[in-house]
Amino acid sequence: IRRILRQPPHHPFRLADEVALLLAVQTAVRDALPPEAVDAFQATLASTLDSEAADILAEIARTGTLGTAGREALVAVISRLAGTLAKGTPGVDDPAGPAP
Repeated sequence: IRRILRQPPHHPFRLADEVALLLAVQTAVRDALPPEAVDAFQATLASTLDSEAADILAEIARTGTLGTAGREALVAVISRLAGTLAKGTPGVDDPAGPAP
């Protein structure tokens, strides 16, 4: 949990990014990510939200809140991102683990 919430020095996350990261932890989306994919998740989160959830970002910026429909849509976006990154991580789909 601490790793996913760690922010780079002098580059704080936007409010919407923080909301998405907290949702990833709260809804167990983070649990689907192997530890080595967490940094990639953080690095691609903002651009993914910009392209796939612009309306939700606008809602958060405008109201400072996230409604039920926006929450469900945001969880869907972060779940897809986590799934994509988990599949691209060596050893995740291979029960034998990473190649030696």
